[in-house]
Amino acid sequence: MKEIDIGISEKNREAINSGLQKLLADTYILYFKTHSYHWNVTGPQFNTLHQMFQTQYNELWLSIDLIAERIRALGFYAPSSSHQLGKLTSIHEEGGVPHADDMIRHLVSGHETVIRTARSLLPAADEGGDEVTLDLLTQRLEVHEKRLGCFVVFYSSITLKIVTKIFRFQWKLYLFNKLQKSLYFVEIYYKFAML
Repeated sequence: MKEIDIGISEKNREAINSGLQKLLADTYILYFKTHSYHWNVTGPQFNTLHQMFQTQYNELWLSIDLIAERIRALGFYAPSSSHQLGKLTSIHEEGGVPHADDMIRHLVSGHETVIRTARSLLPAADEGGDEVTLDLLTQRLEVHEKRLGCFVVFYSSITLKIVTKIFRFQWKLYLFNKLQKSLYFVEIYYKFAML
């Protein structure tokens, strides 16, 4: 830690740094997960998800730099190894390449984790009078909450399409069954008419 005097006590800077280190680790792991999903997504929603993941990992990449620079401005070093990031993160890493639906579930969980991490840091930044970190946290919360909204809309549209297909199938099945019954009665009528 570098000795600096920016109007925030050493104790408060240490508490803020501790939270920012966790936020950086969570953001970095979420970035990597999003980027790898961009590379590996398959299925009927490929184009939509591929584009969505790209937009998200680009934004996450820029935010990593902002968080690391804030850590440095407070007089601390940012984590410098994947080992350090792994120890600091709260985001679970899955092995292998999940199905597209599972990718979305994992990303929703990751964004929720980042939101909780950022929100848990608000009191320390507020207590330390660190308006810059408060602003950064507010921006990050806004972005991650919007991302969750995107996933909800995406899932809603997928769910609506599935429900519509199921309804159409059931309707066709109903009509088919009705037609079969009608044909059955026509057949019986024909048999009696022939007597």
